[in-house]
Amino acid sequence: MLRRDVKTTGHTVTGETATVDAVLSLPDVNSILEGLFTLYFEMTTDLETDPEAFEQAVAEAFKEMLKEAENTEMNVTFNMVMEDGKWKLTEMPDLDKF
Repeated sequence: MLRRDVKTTGHTVTGETATVDAVLSLPDVNSILEGLFTLYFEMTTDLETDPEAFEQAVAEAFKEMLKEAENTEMNVTFNMVMEDGKWKLTEMPDLDKF
């Protein structure tokens, strides 16, 4: 299961629009990808000779890397609008920086 956390840090409501400031916390994907690429190159022969074993080893390594990865945080602002009595996101924040 993916570790994630969202902490709201403030909000502003102006009529039918609102913004919610938050801090998102997720595992550092860059360190996980680096580890997976390293594993891939170390196991290239296994991929060619036993693809199922390779796939299983990568899946297990991914789970372990996900557990061990440090979290990274990002400040985001969610823009919302009131529609039919419910708050709805107008767009997703740019999460490419994660």
